[in-house]
Amino acid sequence: MCGLPDAYLQTMYLANKLGKLQDKIDIISQDIHSQNAIYFIGKLTEYFGIVESARVLLLDKDLTTESKDIANIYLSEMAIKRNELFSLVDNFIGLLDNMSERHTDLMLDFINTLLDIMPKGIYIENQLYESQGKFKMADHILKISSMRYKKTLFSYGEFCKKKTKSIILSEDVKHVKLFQDNEINFKKISKSEYNVALLHKGTLKLDLN
Repeated sequence: MCGLPDAYLQTMYLANKLGKLQDKIDIISQDIHSQNAIYFIGKLTEYFGIVESARVLLLDKDLTTESKDIANIYLSEMAIKRNELFSLVDNFIGLLDNMSERHTDLMLDFINTLLDIMPKGIYIENQLYESQGKFKMADHILKISSMRYKKTLFSYGEFCKKKTKSIILSEDVKHVKLFQDNEINFKKISKSEYNVALLHKGTLKLDLN
């Protein structure tokens, strides 16, 4: 077991995750028939674009003083986009029942990826506050963002449980195979030690590859 790495050490890990997320964005955005998905993807792209910019600032501690103004802009934008994104995810979960099989498959994968990456974005936001010497604000943001993340994760979990129960009871459920496969994916996310550690600054075994 080892202590959580600071943002300077975990940037390669986050960059890899952001790259995989962009791949999913590219796939879904090719279908122009789902305006809700395109709007959602746009908001997501904006948020993680800011997170990536913040990550770059954290690569070099010597830039802390020079980057103060831009860091404040990033912090403000991350907070706004993060809250927008949580609301969109909550609303989007309710639309899954009315999507085609192809869209349901893509969006389940997309939501899973988002929920897996979001704690990394929150952690980067926390680290950027700390780099500017705003330690109380850093703790506050980490606390409220973690609570909001857990609320969304719980809502998604209840949706998944409802689908599983309906399948077991042989009720009429669209895209049964997709929801059965998704149960395993959701459990991996909800039980991720890495995400729990990032949101609570605990300890974990970390693989940066």
